[in-house]
Amino acid sequence: RTTRISPTIQNIARILTGNDTLPEFLKNDFVRLLNSIDKKMLHSDDLKLQKQALQRIRKLVEMMGPYLSTHAPKIMVLLIFATDKEALQMDGLDVLHFFIKQLAEVSSTSIKYVMSQVVAAFIPSLEKCRECPSVHLRKIVEILEELVVKNSKLLKQHIRELPLLPSLPSLSEVNKIIQEARGSMTLQDHLKDAVDGLNHESLNVRYMVACELSKLFKVKREDVTALIIGEDTSDLDVISALIMALLKGCAEESRTMVGQRLKLVCADCLGALGAVDPAKFKVILCERFKIECSDDDLIFELIHKHLARAFRAASDTTVQDSAALAIQELLKLAGCQSLPKEDNGEDSSSCEMSRRGQKLWGRFSSYVKEIIAPCLTSRFHLPSVNDAALLGPIYRPTMSFRRWIYYWIRKLTSHATGSRYGIFSACRGIVRHDMPTALYLLPYLVLNAVCYGTPEARQSITDEILSVLNAAASESSGAIVQGVTGGQSEVCVQAIFTLLDNLGQWVDDLKQEIALSQSNNAMAGRQAGKLNEESCSNNGHDQLLVQCSNVAELLAAIPKVTLAKTSFRCQAHARALAYFESHVREKSGSSNPAAECSGTFSDDDISFLMEIYGGLDEPDGLLGLANLRNSSSLQDQLIINEKAGNWAEV
Repeated sequence: RTTRISPTIQNIARILTGNDTLPEFLKNDFVRLLNSIDKKMLHSDDLKLQKQALQRIRKLVEMMGPYLSTHAPKIMVLLIFATDKEALQMDGLDVLHFFIKQLAEVSSTSIKYVMSQVVAAFIPSLEKCRECPSVHLRKIVEILEELVVKNSKLLKQHIRELPLLPSLPSLSEVNKIIQEARGSMTLQDHLKDAVDGLNHESLNVRYMVACELSKLFKVKREDVTALIIGEDTSDLDVISALIMALLKGCAEESRTMVGQRLKLVCADCLGALGAVDPAKFKVILCERFKIECSDDDLIFELIHKHLARAFRAASDTTVQDSAALAIQELLKLAGCQSLPKEDNGEDSSSCEMSRRGQKLWGRFSSYVKEIIAPCLTSRFHLPSVNDAALLGPIYRPTMSFRRWIYYWIRKLTSHATGSRYGIFSACRGIVRHDMPTALYLLPYLVLNAVCYGTPEARQSITDEILSVLNAAASESSGAIVQGVTGGQSEVCVQAIFTLLDNLGQWVDDLKQEIALSQSNNAMAGRQAGKLNEESCSNNGHDQLLVQCSNVAELLAAIPKVTLAKTSFRCQAHARALAYFESHVREKSGSSNPAAECSGTFSDDDISFLMEIYGGLDEPDGLLGLANLRNSSSLQDQLIINEKAGNWAEV
């Protein structure tokens, strides 16, 4: 019966379109067909139905033709799912092998995007084959030979990034090709490849690379130590990039077992590196975050930097479909319902939307275009949810960071207004699964609610921020911050700090913009012979002032003392000092005789400052603070001597 499928569809295509090319006729239906197979068959409890699903995927792979590379991420998730199931493994491996062959014929360069994923998926099975040979080993070897051996010349650069596979006789040819591609790699080359691997979009690949790095550190311990204590600038750059990648791995937010293992392996690698001299460690700073941007710029950033990555890196179809839905809705909002054409003969309003869509589409790289192309014609639906019941602060000290941020974003989305509401609403599904996307959207959501929302919405944001900070700053939560669940509390606090930094930066930028605008208007008025007061107080200008005032009021409503204490409990001593100095200046004029309210420091203020300076290892600052007291205490002398290294006096 399956042999009659293609001819039948071709006949239908010929009747309807006059063209019997299957890929062209079905190109708008492949996403729907794959989703139907996934949900109705592959994830059913009926083994027979699951095996039928794999055969239907094979048939779709055969019919996709030049569109196969576009749908490769979705197919890979389905096939990796099947190969992880013992009862489906053989059938899954057969279809995976067929898929790789077809992909090599259609787009040989696309093989590089699936190579690392396939190898990472096979390594656990190959490790088990050392002790107990598997009946599936032969098929796994065939797939690896298809990937590595047949593409050795074309993809040499990508093959060298693969780890050597377990020493099994049947894998000797594959390992030989990998070893040849690696050549005589230095330790620096291995570490550079490890940095690239740790930044790979696939979680399984990152875990595979981290495990290989851990093995490398054990074998090359002395060489790694020599590299760290050396003075070569290029070596230190590699070490710095590696530490940043490992720290990022330790912050992995995936809830899967692999994600948890990755965090442990990355922590183990950091321990193996040892204590690197801070003076040699170069912190790679991120670009300055700018909240103020157009809707199209926000859509572009969301898709290009976050949603395309989340779609490609997804390990299950739920996450992938959530990312696809967000991309689909954002493309619709920007006028990208279909692939852009030069001349479409539409009316002027449609042409305007089409031009907007073409402009956005043209900004994406070819790689991203290939990933998101199916979303131009997909028909995903996200059920509407009423979030009106989310009253009062959401945060509780026992909540996980993921759960708290998801529920807060849901609440903020319900408060959103204007054109941004559609953008935020499109991402309601993906923020549940992808934390980088959720954290990226958070400042935009808060800014929208504060600038355009009701007083109640603004107050709810203030209450939410204070609930997080007060929980961390209180005496009773000290153990929680440092304890087993402390990691979650600290991440919540860090999200609040980042949010406040972004909002403060927005206020500073807006004030500067308003001042510059007033200066330009005043100059233009003088040149015209009179000051045009109307241009300085137009509606747009007044609106900006109101928005700036709203955000400034929100920031002022957060007590600096609370921020300082929260920072100190999270061991962010520099941030604690900045907040507490701001509090002291407001309170006592910073001991400036010319200040309006200059006065003496309270003993509590001095004690807290000394704790902060102790955390910063500033013995001179500690000595100066102690002199502010009327009489020095024994605790002051202990801290001063300890930080100064006078252990005989401690």
